[in-house]
Amino acid sequence: MLQVNNEMLYLGGHKMAHLHPAKQMVEIGRRLYVVRFDPPPSDPERNRNIVGYDGAGNILWRIAECPHGGNRPKPYMHVKIDRNIRVIASNWIGADYFVDLTTGAVTAVDFDR
Repeated sequence: MLQVNNEMLYLGGHKMAHLHPAKQMVEIGRRLYVVRFDPPPSDPERNRNIVGYDGAGNILWRIAECPHGGNRPKPYMHVKIDRNIRVIASNWIGADYFVDLTTGAVTAVDFDR
């Protein structure tokens, strides 16, 4: 089982190696863990800061970059599960996206700005 504690990611009580602080995690049936990291602005993967892991801690996918908002930085700021057990990722430009749990691809839910 994966856990986030003090910005560190743990699997079965053992700290996992990762490059950036783990900020948030949602669990889907102990088979999929979706973790939001907080990479620095200089990181080229900053806009793909949500990662899907299986129960053994293997990376399954990295979220697709937000397709809206031009070329400016737009990392995801929040991840949640809706009542239909779909993962939704949100970013600071006001966009929410459904996340494909097999590929990390995103589909717009709504756009608030």
